[in-house]
Amino acid sequence: MELTLSKNDLNRAINITQSVVERKTTMPILANVLISATENHLRVSATDFEITAVVAVKAKVKSTGSTRVSV
Repeated sequence: MELTLSKNDLNRAINITQSVVERKTTMPILANVLISATENHLRVSATDFEITAVVAVKAKVKSTGSTRVSV
């Protein structure tokens, strides 16, 4: 995954989605956000199985991909 985007856009997307992330959970995957790059945008998402937050921001994507990041 290789892309270029505004630092402010990335911070805003992570701040919005991390509000859904469970800090103390029996399922460690729920303490992460999923970051996906496709075509011309970056999507950041998180869930606690009751609430899901997804934010998409414009980005210059050279190669697509996804990863999860602990927040």
